[in-house]
Amino acid sequence: MMSTLEMLEELYQSKVDFNVTDFISYKSKAEHVVTTLLAAVQKHVKPRDPKIHLKPIGTGSAFEGVKVKPDLEFDFMVPIEITWDQIIFSDKNPVIPVCFGVIQIETPRSTVSMLQFTSIWAKDLDFKEKFCVPFHWYPHVLSAEKIQRWFQAMCAHTLPELAMHFPGFNFRFRTSGPARTLVFDWLGKEVNVDIVPAVPYRGVFLVAKMTSNFGEAAWRLSFSTTEKAFFNSLPENSCYFKCLKILKYLRENDKRMCSSSQLSSSCPSFYLKTAFFHQVLQTNGYTWKNHNLEARIKGLLIYLAKCMTQQHLPHMFVGNKVLEGRYESWLWDVPREFFHFNETNLLKDVNSETLDQIRCRLIYIHDHFEQVLQQSHTYSTQLSPRILPLESSTEIRAPTGQVRVVGRSYGTVYGAHHSPPTFPGYNYTSQGSFQECCEMLGKVVCLVFLFIILYHLLQHKRGENLG
Repeated sequence: MMSTLEMLEELYQSKVDFNVTDFISYKSKAEHVVTTLLAAVQKHVKPRDPKIHLKPIGTGSAFEGVKVKPDLEFDFMVPIEITWDQIIFSDKNPVIPVCFGVIQIETPRSTVSMLQFTSIWAKDLDFKEKFCVPFHWYPHVLSAEKIQRWFQAMCAHTLPELAMHFPGFNFRFRTSGPARTLVFDWLGKEVNVDIVPAVPYRGVFLVAKMTSNFGEAAWRLSFSTTEKAFFNSLPENSCYFKCLKILKYLRENDKRMCSSSQLSSSCPSFYLKTAFFHQVLQTNGYTWKNHNLEARIKGLLIYLAKCMTQQHLPHMFVGNKVLEGRYESWLWDVPREFFHFNETNLLKDVNSETLDQIRCRLIYIHDHFEQVLQQSHTYSTQLSPRILPLESSTEIRAPTGQVRVVGRSYGTVYGAHHSPPTFPGYNYTSQGSFQECCEMLGKVVCLVFLFIILYHLLQHKRGENLG
């Protein structure tokens, strides 16, 4: 019979992790396609349109090393050049949602010599009519929706050129809400590519992804390049990546094991990544050795359960004052002003009943860890008939702390034949394993023993001197 660590390794190799060579090939092909698309887009950009960079920036799990099977999805930001006057965040204007910014477009600095500036004014007004909207007392702010639609239209013009450059790939666009995904087939697999325009701001980016309760004036803050640098700073000879990827896999497939579980639908992978980020900063590197994989996964499950209990999960960067005193290279590009913002709680607006259901499911997975691993190995795509269905649906928006969840029935979120747990004795702050405690105790005993030997040697030496 396999040990838990062996089961985790087997799950990771067979179900979670991509074949490295194959995945690199697909990622390189996606980058090649996007680079070719951006080169073709240049032919359709008008003189007064924003300038589109030719080199995309790979973001998200595929470029952080934490992508999980089976979907081949790749995210890219494309920097665009905009002449702006200022970017306003929530610290300056509380009307603006946290983690969003409003881009005020530069206006002419003087009305002197109107004849001299007639053509400049005309071109400037053309740009504002095409890409801007009014926002409160700001007459012209850059519209995320208008930029997004303009960029998508530019990309749509490139389909014939992509088909000529990559024969047999069957390119098409798939629309989901405001987002459009470039899809193509290669080597028998479907590859999905999300391309989003982004405005650079002092090492971070504002991306054209709108918040549904604020409209098109707000641009979402993206720290994706810093997140990628953070993952690149983690040592490979450890269990960092395995821990997060296995937990992501369990979250994404939890619906198959328990149809009423809200873990898959109401606990976005961004929450997992955020919790993982905080755990890495709060623990030392030794606790992430490969033999501690089970302890680290269970520790992360308990940490997430604690966050759900307290209805509190801080953003990785915005308002994270812990980062003020850290100067690792992966943090160099983040403007430190963001650390001084009010703390951003990602769970602030989440329904408390939903959080409690997620907490219960996390604890269930923790308490029945080996059973869940066995199920994840063998579970078919057919849902168990003994598990009750949900009575209503959930709506999840962007990972900015603004999540609205429609009420649900509990159903059977704990698994068949199990009653809801109560967890009165859980110590949420304990992140180590029994083995780690024993190792620490052993070190203390050795130090005490050495101190006793040293003390007796000194006493013996003193006796010789007196003699």
